[in-house]
Amino acid sequence: DCIISDVFVTWSSDVATSFGLPLVSVYTANATSASVLYHTRFLIDKGIIPFAGNALKTKKKTSEFLDEKKEKLELGSRSFEI
Repeated sequence: DCIISDVFVTWSSDVATSFGLPLVSVYTANATSASVLYHTRFLIDKGIIPFAGNALKTKKKTSEFLDEKKEKLELGSRSFEI
């Protein structure tokens, strides 16, 4: 016996604990969402994600900001041009 739950159903952990059952959490969002979450730190470090201090601070449109940051990125075994 075990409980299989979406990671966003946070109360499932309490239920599993109270019944003494193991919990398996799955991330059901799309692949793009998962990839952005996985690479967020990298994208911030490269200045690609326009948080405060980047595009928002300079009041530029995101597209203008990204054009300035256009570069080839190596993510794992694939190359992407941003």
